Amino acid sequence: MALRDGTAQAVEAGVARVRSMYLLAGYLDANVHAQIDQGAATVLVSAGKKYDLPPGLCVELQRERRASEREGVLDFAANIAPRDSAARVRTGMTYRVGRIEFLGNHHHSDRSLRRTLRLVEGGPFDYALVRRSLDRLRRTGQFDNVEALEPVRDGVFANVTIRVTESKRGFWRISGPAGPVRIGGAFQASVGGRLFSRLMVAASVAPGRLKPVASVAWPFTQADGWLSGFSWSPQLGWSASFLNLAEDYGTTQVQQRLLAALTGDRQPELPVTVERAARDAVMFCPAPTPRLRVLRRAATFGVYALGAL
Repeated sequence: MALRDGTAQAVEAGVARVRSMYLLAGYLDANVHAQIDQGAATVLVSAGKKYDLPPGLCVELQRERRASEREGVLDFAANIAPRDSAARVRTGMTYRVGRIEFLGNHHHSDRSLRRTLRLVEGGPFDYALVRRSLDRLRRTGQFDNVEALEPVRDGVFANVTIRVTESKRGFWRISGPAGPVRIGGAFQASVGGRLFSRLMVAASVAPGRLKPVASVAWPFTQADGWLSGFSWSPQLGWSASFLNLAEDYGTTQVQQRLLAALTGDRQPELPVTVERAARDAVMFCPAPTPRLRVLRRAATFGVYALGAL
């Protein structure tokens, strides 16, 4: 029974991960492969000799790569061999940001998307700024998918193309309280849509209130900052509308700004080539652990709870 292409790729990926675990543990000669019999895959491992890796190898390599990224280095390669006492690092030339282009934005102008980015044309090509720029676009809630294509190099410049998939302009949702109804509020249903690029209009109905309440909202974006993140329901009256506007605005501003700060930069894992006599292997150094990780998680939960209440 032959495995499908997708299944075969998943098996190979799993073998690579198991092999990396042994390499990180110091078994640099580990032989890991999959044996497939009647559609079932069995991973076979021969660990071999254990070597003493340099203390803090992955931490140091991740630190070196991050320092190179700040200078605009796109190419960073690390190699290690059982006979070596330290890893060897090779870096390429430095680049500056060339053209920034967008694909898939039919209702959002290039100008509005560009204002959200941290990446600036002409500045150093820092992968961390690319990751933060993509995160800011995702946080707008207006795109189902956001990704950056491989940069195209042109002399000392690297051109960036960001591909987005816009969310549907209409929406409907049912929401309920985060806890007792007396504290979190009642269940309600909403239906609405997006006008222009950001302006949202919606009508919601709650139990015991047959008349729908219309609202107009301008969702929070990093580009608009303090001029975004508010909603207004004129049917509630000027006093209630003002209090609701102030409460929603303050909660949104605090929540969005704190979540962006708590998330930080998600530096990816680093592939390290292990040079071996038989065949080279790849060891994946894990992503750096954020500082104060436990406190960050607790604070993130608190921020989400604030938004729910």
